[in-house]
Amino acid sequence: MKSSIECTLNTLLASVLSLNLMLVDGCGNSKSTVKETRIVIGVDQRGGVSIAGRAVDRAKFKAAFENAWALAKVDSRNLDSTKKQATGGIILVLWVDDDVNYEYLYKMMLECQTSAEYRMTFAPRSRFPAPPVDSREPKNMAVPRPGKNELDEVTRMLPVQITVDKEGLRLRIGENERITLNQFKAELTQIKNDPDLPFDRVILGVDRNLRFADLTDVVDAASEAGFSAIGFPSPRE
Repeated sequence: MKSSIECTLNTLLASVLSLNLMLVDGCGNSKSTVKETRIVIGVDQRGGVSIAGRAVDRAKFKAAFENAWALAKVDSRNLDSTKKQATGGIILVLWVDDDVNYEYLYKMMLECQTSAEYRMTFAPRSRFPAPPVDSREPKNMAVPRPGKNELDEVTRMLPVQITVDKEGLRLRIGENERITLNQFKAELTQIKNDPDLPFDRVILGVDRNLRFADLTDVVDAASEAGFSAIGFPSPRE
């Protein structure tokens, strides 16, 4: 399986969103004892964008996000100093309509790139009519840092291809045959628990028209299997 995985990575790594992979958390509303500063980014069915409940011109999204990020950093520092409590840092909540496609979302994610470490939660609007109040704590708080060279980084990445056909969501690990989401969850858990395999992160190859709801299902499956660091390459044609 390793050789087929390395072949697939050659194409995915050519356009990966970030080699300092984002810590992506499955969506949820469970209460956390760790305080966190959240930036809620909304995208409605027509592609309208908001930040913290305020409508934003799509052309001005990057500047608006940078302002929100600066305020969030101040808020995060204040939580830490005034309450003397560990904070969960800054988390981006993507509160997005189920049918928004990956290509549209990916462009926004690029504009959210910062030099700082942060977490991200996907919240489909079919599950959350209102923005999530809290986000589920991921199994691993720390984002795995890249290796000292590119080979180390590649070795630790598990490539997953996502497609949708008339029968529904299909996934492929490396160059293996396509499987269903339930089969994917089982295989991913087995891979993560195998001490002889080096993988501690997942890199997703995503069709440009994949629905946000379907992408969330895959991210949730990876998170539940113990993979918190997930990379997003540019959309496939």
